[in-house]
Amino acid sequence: MAKRLALPVEIELRALGRLGFCGVEQRRATTVVFRLDAVRNIGNFAAHPIKSLGSGEIMEVEPGEAGWSLDVLKELFAFYFVRPAAIQKKRAALNEKLIEAGKSILKSATPSA
Repeated sequence: MAKRLALPVEIELRALGRLGFCGVEQRRATTVVFRLDAVRNIGNFAAHPIKSLGSGEIMEVEPGEAGWSLDVLKELFAFYFVRPAAIQKKRAALNEKLIEAGKSILKSATPSA
């Protein structure tokens, strides 16, 4: 399940990297992509019978790996939903203060269409 939730996000983050996503956000996005790759591989063990080359036994997903997948999903929700909402709230509060002081509001983080 974690793999199915994470795959579209991995695709989007990889695309953002190709579109010039840079600086600190690029490093964070890259870190998330590497973690998503781990989730994808863990998901493969859960979805497909993969045998050990040494013993020939089917390799199972370990509890720690399943927990890691859930941790990555929590990071994704924070990256995409929690953190941007918190930043937007702080920006709105600062913009109100700037307006009250007769100053220009903060520049937009994304170019307007």
